[in-house]
Amino acid sequence: MTNTTMTATEFLASLPAPLNLRGVDRVTVADVRKTLRGEIKLAIAAGVIPAGAEFSVRGDYNHITVEVTAWRTMPLTNDYINAVMDDACGRPAQLDEIRNDRNWYGRGRRTDVVGAIGELNETLALLETMVQRHNFDESRIEVDYFNVGYYHDVTASGLLARAERGIREELSPALAAKRAAAREAAVRLGKACTKAVCGRMGVDGCGEWVLDSLLKIDARAAGRPVAYDKRARGWRAGG
Repeated sequence: MTNTTMTATEFLASLPAPLNLRGVDRVTVADVRKTLRGEIKLAIAAGVIPAGAEFSVRGDYNHITVEVTAWRTMPLTNDYINAVMDDACGRPAQLDEIRNDRNWYGRGRRTDVVGAIGELNETLALLETMVQRHNFDESRIEVDYFNVGYYHDVTASGLLARAERGIREELSPALAAKRAAAREAAVRLGKACTKAVCGRMGVDGCGEWVLDSLLKIDARAAGRPVAYDKRARGWRAGG
């Protein structure tokens, strides 16, 4: 990483001993998530994670997801940006091939994302190490025996998707107008409906198909309050 006061190796060596998920004094996965939030703040203060980056640490009793939710610069490489622009303008592009590579697990590091800038991939690799240092894995796949402290994901997928959508909307006024209309619809429909349709990231974190779904609900409601209709399995005015 660039412009750091510590290297990633020095930072990891400076951290307290990993939490113990086994034994008499074992901790819970919730304790690990809380510790990780503090360690990420320390990494930003130490300069091994760029200032301006934001993160979400969430999960349940046996799972941890660490997600990069904001970055100080454009997180996509110039080559990927050019491919998105070509695709948005109807010019031949290698976008599908690049996207397929994002799901290829034969790459050098588990967390590396094709199309992401190097600084972001370095951060994802550091986060992977930080998450795993508290974990244990005694699984034996050859006999279908699985015993881990917790399962985990380290991702920036939402961040990268939003960056790509932003590029497309700059090139498509109609798409940008649709998202603006969806933001207004979300206010009328309320938080419960918007979250159910758009997910945790809301209107700014969803794709065009989901925007269309939200706008259809808003059009049918015609300004009336909506509630979830269990029989119809959908959101309707008056429920």
